[in-house]
Amino acid sequence: PLLTLPPREVRSGMAEVIKYGAIRSADFFGELCRIGELRGAEGLAGSEEASRIIHECCRIKSGIVERDERDFGERALLNFGHTFGHAIEASAGFGAYNAYRHGEAVAFGMVIAASIGEAMELTAPGTADSLRRALTLYGLGADYPGSAADLLPILTTDKKSGKDGVRMVLLREIGGAFTEWISFRELGAALERIKP
Repeated sequence: PLLTLPPREVRSGMAEVIKYGAIRSADFFGELCRIGELRGAEGLAGSEEASRIIHECCRIKSGIVERDERDFGERALLNFGHTFGHAIEASAGFGAYNAYRHGEAVAFGMVIAASIGEAMELTAPGTADSLRRALTLYGLGADYPGSAADLLPILTTDKKSGKDGVRMVLLREIGGAFTEWISFRELGAALERIKP
């Protein structure tokens, strides 16, 4: 099936694949980087590594879902990168499919989340750079070309948001995800610190 997909769709899908390594397995994340150096996204379709990668993603996801069947806790980790990813999609207009594929927006969102975690000293330094490198190996953009701070008003409508803040998925390091309630004030301050 991967062979029938346009290259942009394969690249977009790799953002979700990288997410699984980022939230649950530093070893898998490292393997993805090694494969990315050898093949990139275009060389992955039809390769022997592709089935192994798909199997590992299914293993990680099914483990999380089985442990949190009713979506009370751990399953939230599957939303890493999605808080800002959804805001990026909404800012472009959900009908504007050619602006960003879902995976492209999630790629930006993962780097934003890791950068916020680093700015708040909740995430190991260099984690955002590790994500940038992995995403770039698969032909994905890593740094959102707009202003992440401009997305804050959209976050107030996110299903994970409350009146004063949002529950975000962050990383302690690659392979170690957790959720954290962050006030919009703290979020704005963190975004100010990570401006290029």
